Amino acid sequence: MRIANFTFAYAPLMTGISAVVHDRARLYLELGHEVHLIHPDVETPPRTGASGNAMSGVEELQRYSNFRSWTFPTLRHPFREDFFEARSTRHWSDVALLEQIRPDVVVVDEALGLAGLSSFGWGGYGRTVGTRYARENGIASFHLMHVDWLAYARQGIGRWPTAALRPFLRYYTRRIARAYSRTIAPSRALQATFQHDFDGKIEHLLFFGVNTRSFLPENIRYNPLPGNKDPVLLYTGRIAVEKSIDVLLNAFRIVVDSVPNARLYILGSGPALEKYRRRARREFGGSVEFPGSVFGNELKGWYARADVYWTASVTENFSMAILEALASGTPVVASAAGGNVEQINHGDSGYCVTPKSHLDMARRTIEILNDPALHAKLRRGARNSALRFDDETAMKRLLAEFCTTHTAPRSKAAA
Repeated sequence: MRIANFTFAYAPLMTGISAVVHDRARLYLELGHEVHLIHPDVETPPRTGASGNAMSGVEELQRYSNFRSWTFPTLRHPFREDFFEARSTRHWSDVALLEQIRPDVVVVDEALGLAGLSSFGWGGYGRTVGTRYARENGIASFHLMHVDWLAYARQGIGRWPTAALRPFLRYYTRRIARAYSRTIAPSRALQATFQHDFDGKIEHLLFFGVNTRSFLPENIRYNPLPGNKDPVLLYTGRIAVEKSIDVLLNAFRIVVDSVPNARLYILGSGPALEKYRRRARREFGGSVEFPGSVFGNELKGWYARADVYWTASVTENFSMAILEALASGTPVVASAAGGNVEQINHGDSGYCVTPKSHLDMARRTIEILNDPALHAKLRRGARNSALRFDDETAMKRLLAEFCTTHTAPRSKAAA
């Protein structure tokens, strides 16, 4: 099968979308399919404090003879200086590009972002990518959702402004619902959130997962803190206000009162890195550290070494970081929001706590750190629960949908 895959984000942009798209492309190439990856043309963004290997990108995939990459022009996002948006239809044509590729299926990761939703229509491509070519040639087009846009908006501008902008969001989503053969969400929470906006035309299918053969408890052999026996709390990902890092710091203040030798490591980079680094230095001295962006075996070592993985974000759809922590045998304490509750077996692989409650997060974490038997039980439960989210199984499931979804070509008269 020849697959054309447009994506809203890709390396060197360090996002969950980037990682999912990359892993899917690699798997499909290994299965013998032809993959054409169409990704943003971006300058390398600043990676403050980066360490370890670089995030995997097209360089890794170019060793496959059945892979080809293409880029679309971008411009810096008008509201987020560290991000990029697709340029409008005046600058490039998805139809012309697809006429060169001639795919059997068109896949778009986060079509809402590509169309321009994230800048409220100020930027972006301005129309649904890949759909005109798909209709005219009778091939299936899939929109894969990754982002809970409502949660991001509420976190960024507040509930009432978000409610006022809901009609604008509905306009975008209904265009998407009409344009693509199928729109798929990886979590039931995201499906429920957007069911009305998509006129009921949004399905649930877990279309990505974690490499359970790569993220393992045995990765402790890559221990980044050899000889150090202090309890370790870990967060990995984008360091931005919407990730609620302030809740983690507030919770940590309570944790260290009960477990004085506890340490918090916040891995990643982002626009709020220096803000949180200054606060942590002022309040905690060396008990909170920001090692930077970490990849490869070093990242696997961090997951395996951590005693508890933390995330207070309420904007997650289906968190890859949570899956990687679980696969590494690390219990997770996370906000009971979005897809988090579908990933964590409460009381078996970790705990889901009241969103934005640093008190609940601290209480559950202290329970784990002070009870070795509970900690051991949660470690076993974490690893076992991760096996339900194996990436090969999830991506083969999606591939089967590509093969069985068909559309009729549109007549030239109708076009």
